Amino acid sequence: MKLKIGTKIYLGFALVILFMMVVGVAAVIGFNLIAEINEHMLEVIIPGVNESKDFEIASLGAVVAVRGYLLTDDESLLNDY
Repeated sequence: MKLKIGTKIYLGFALVILFMMVVGVAAVIGFNLIAEINEHMLEVIIPGVNESKDFEIASLGAVVAVRGYLLTDDESLLNDY
């Protein structure tokens, strides 16, 4: 089967366009996956990190209060905790 040069050129362009469409679809799927991961991070992971950071700060405050009480025997330092 012999193809004319024009037919070969059209087939070449069609293959390039098909390849570009496949790459475009893969990019859209990838972007959607990244958007889902980002949404999960914003809704689940970051609030958990913030809560654990708040807990750490409160724990350090309690440790400081107990240390102050042990050094000074001042019970007013323990009233906050």
